[in-house]
Amino acid sequence: MNNRYKFVIPISVILVIALILFFIQIHHHREVSQNQQTEKQDPSRENDSQEPSPDQSAFYSTYAIREPEERLDALKEFIGDYPESPQVWSAYREIFKLTIEIWPDDRGKMLESAAPAETVENIIDKSSGYQFIAKELFKAEIFLDDAENYASKSISFLDKDRFIENQKRNIMENEQPVPSDAEMNEEYLKEMAEYRTTLGRIYLEKGRVSEGEEILQEAYNVDPLIAQAAIGLAEIAESRGENTKALDYLTTAALTAGYEMEDARSRIEALYLRTHEGSLDGMETMLDAAYRRLFPNPVEIEPYLPTDARSGRVVLAEFFTGAG
Repeated sequence: MNNRYKFVIPISVILVIALILFFIQIHHHREVSQNQQTEKQDPSRENDSQEPSPDQSAFYSTYAIREPEERLDALKEFIGDYPESPQVWSAYREIFKLTIEIWPDDRGKMLESAAPAETVENIIDKSSGYQFIAKELFKAEIFLDDAENYASKSISFLDKDRFIENQKRNIMENEQPVPSDAEMNEEYLKEMAEYRTTLGRIYLEKGRVSEGEEILQEAYNVDPLIAQAAIGLAEIAESRGENTKALDYLTTAALTAGYEMEDARSRIEALYLRTHEGSLDGMETMLDAAYRRLFPNPVEIEPYLPTDARSGRVVLAEFFTGAG
């Protein structure tokens, strides 16, 4: 190639890039100017970058305290300083978790820290509070009779009409479109299934296998994405030597439980080896198929078919995956 053209190509590329940067800069300055003008016209936009309120700052600062007893004292102090804060009930829940961590054998302290749930007026919030207590006791494997009691109360207080009313109010407050009655009813059934799952898991832990299995199977049929129902059913099947069924349930649980199943991979591998002649061949394909079954792609992909209206224009599209 002629030396003259060796320099023309890079120079032309540089000129194009320079022009693009120039227009980007102009566009940026124009956007900044428009935003500044909008903020002058709409003073309410000044609150968009508002600092956290004093009660929010006080509550979230307690997470920086590493010593459980010190953090417990800080949370109690927060409630005393900000009794009307929306964060108060979150603080009570953290106090309950810390109490059973520090004094796992002290039922009196446990009941004392659970007492605020009794004072909640909204029965849906009361139901949620009882469910939280039951789950925490079950996870800690302590006071299972009390856990059963709280789980049963959470179910009895989960009234369908109140639940749907509560959900609709929250949706409207966030200025979101209100789902249909059928969709709201489905949400209620899933919520009830999850609450009943907690009771079913407690029954299993107490040795009441047939009662627990019945509840867990019903919950799983309503919503297979309830990981704890799938985990419980997997454990039952595995105890009976039904390894294929256990593998199916455990795969579902692992794909939906996330951090709730730290040993998910090793447990699946163990069951897969038992059901596939000691080989892991095909396990990844099995997991992929299960994932697609549980989480089908909502976007239907079709191959592009050019039409008579197709032009010679070129479009550059840039996608961002969102690393989370």
